[in-house]
Amino acid sequence: MARIAIWAVGVLGLALASGARADEPARRVELKVGSQQVFRVDGLKRISIGEKGVVDIKALGKNRFILFARKEGTASLLLFRRGDRVETWSVQVHSERIERFKADCARLLGADACAAFPVTSSGGKLVLGGRAADLEAYHALRRLKKAFPDMVIMTSVDPSVLDGLVRAINEELARHGIRTARMTRVGERLLIEGTVEDEAEKSKVEAIVKGLYDSALGEGR
Repeated sequence: MARIAIWAVGVLGLALASGARADEPARRVELKVGSQQVFRVDGLKRISIGEKGVVDIKALGKNRFILFARKEGTASLLLFRRGDRVETWSVQVHSERIERFKADCARLLGADACAAFPVTSSGGKLVLGGRAADLEAYHALRRLKKAFPDMVIMTSVDPSVLDGLVRAINEELARHGIRTARMTRVGERLLIEGTVEDEAEKSKVEAIVKGLYDSALGEGR
């Protein structure tokens, strides 16, 4: 009986969701290129823009200002208010391409589901973020990618989804009479190790694992 080599697979370019999260901005604003919007903030003293050229700001008097969306991108605003309070706003300026994507996503997943997957633009590519709570949502997003070939998917997968895949693989191995090789999850990697009778059984283990892995986290059904 020979020991099977550790066989590791990543998560196909996905970021594994973790408990740590960056601080959220106090407010998110979405604008279309060429649009404008007026805002009122009580106790406003001044505003600082982190990224130049995405939006312009014009004061409209006490506590009011207008944002002009100039080009696609994201800008961070710091709003200084009375009482030494500071708010961070994230302003996302969308192009028509992003609006088309949002419409396609809503048709496929529904507007509520799409709200969990914010889309931005970076380096001329659409970048999809957020978190996929199940494989069905992930596969739906991959189908969207076919309509937008330049899209970069940075969607997180809930660890419970990967744990379910581990259970399914181990059940399939047991069903084929293989009980000395097991799949485990270590962080964002899936590992299989153990012992097999010979190279033929090793090939069977790898075929089972690859088949279930590809059907779950590959292109989907």
